[in-house]
Amino acid sequence: MTIRLRLCIATTVTCLVTVADVAAQPAAAAPTSDDPSRGWTVAAGHEVFALRDVSRNIRPVDASPIKWEGRGPAVVVRRAQGTRRASHLFDGAYARATNFTYKGPTRDVDGLSGDVASHFEGSYEYRRYFWTDLAVDGLDLGVGGRALASHVAMRRQISTLLEQSRSLTGGGAAVVLAARLHRWPRIHLHASWANGAVVSRRTSEHSADALSRLITSGGNWLTELIVGGDVRLSRDLRLELEWRSWYEGYSSDHFAYAGDRQALLIGVRYAR
Repeated sequence: MTIRLRLCIATTVTCLVTVADVAAQPAAAAPTSDDPSRGWTVAAGHEVFALRDVSRNIRPVDASPIKWEGRGPAVVVRRAQGTRRASHLFDGAYARATNFTYKGPTRDVDGLSGDVASHFEGSYEYRRYFWTDLAVDGLDLGVGGRALASHVAMRRQISTLLEQSRSLTGGGAAVVLAARLHRWPRIHLHASWANGAVVSRRTSEHSADALSRLITSGGNWLTELIVGGDVRLSRDLRLELEWRSWYEGYSSDHFAYAGDRQALLIGVRYAR
């Protein structure tokens, strides 16, 4: 069962629970001046990491038909604070992928056991909700900016005697569009879209030559989509479900790739 199918099932179940819960709720309470997403969140889940080598990144883009895809655990820690009009979000995410497969148009081939990829990203985001109670009570739309730092490490085992490793470390900025619906006391929904760029330093080497280490610089573009919601468990605790999708590209001297990651996360938010 793919992560997209699991997401559809989880989303359907969540919607059914939401409808039943909302139907049983009394009239909506008046919104407070606090940020509805405030608090500490710790979430964990499953992430799929995929990469395609690109031999030419000018139009038309020439990308490999073979996708290097792995999967593994992901963890997110987030702190949100502010008012209903303005939010400050501090976010840290880590994921590690193994069990890689080379997926082609006609067949898949398992990668070697040494294949691994990991990703860490830390960010600060400021959002300003210029439109509140848009069309319905509790629907807010806003824009914001994000500063981020990231580190990606990839290791491919070409054969039992040859291993190739690359790492990208850098920082950048992104523009964010955000929406949230906190019409009901028990159920909150949110979505955001971010688009930006990262400047990175690339380090690459392979095991066949002790002098193969190469350090150069390059640029990334990234697009991120987050959709999620939370349900109140108690006065201070909320259960969160979130889907995250990233699309990115990288280009530097004699190396370019296009990648994507999909993650389904579940966690708890201490909303006090």
